[in-house]
Amino acid sequence: MPEAATTELGQWSLQIWTAVLSCEEEKRTI
Repeated sequence: MPEAATTELGQWSLQIWTAVLSCEEEKRTI
């Protein structure tokens, strides 16, 4: 069970991190 929870959390944090990076890229471009 812990492994599944870790994977889920990892995917979630990865999506958040990707969104943050996208925002930063947009800020730099503009």
